[in-house]
Amino acid sequence: MRKLLLHIAISLDGKTARLNDDVNWLDAIPHTEGVDYGFYEMCNSIDTTIQGNKTYQKVLSWNIPFPYKGKKN
Repeated sequence: MRKLLLHIAISLDGKTARLNDDVNWLDAIPHTEGVDYGFYEMCNSIDTTIQGNKTYQKVLSWNIPFPYKGKKN
């Protein structure tokens, strides 16, 4: 049996996006430069991602290199 990990950005009120599908609330979270809280290590430990179409399209709209390249998506 495969081990499953769940990573989800969710607000304290249980929302993953605003009504207009915007996730800019994530930018309000303080970030310490150079600290990823284990995200990089977690990404290196997985081989597959599952995300909804809206999330996938949002990631593509950021005009950055696809963060899950080399993984089954």
